[in-house]
Amino acid sequence: MRLESKGTPIDTMRERLILLPRRLRVAHLRALIGRQASGSVRGAELASLLRDELMPQSGESRGL
Repeated sequence: MRLESKGTPIDTMRERLILLPRRLRVAHLRALIGRQASGSVRGAELASLLRDELMPQSGESRGL
């Protein structure tokens, strides 16, 4: 099955990452952010994806 990409490269990444379990999505995003140059636009986009991933979803408890 091939994913149809419509939009920006960050949209494509979001579509591909959604296939992974949450813990792997977080790990991959952290690794990708670490490889970006400081202050890069792509790094900021990846950081935004990571923030979205780490935000608790409605109806989900954090178990604290």
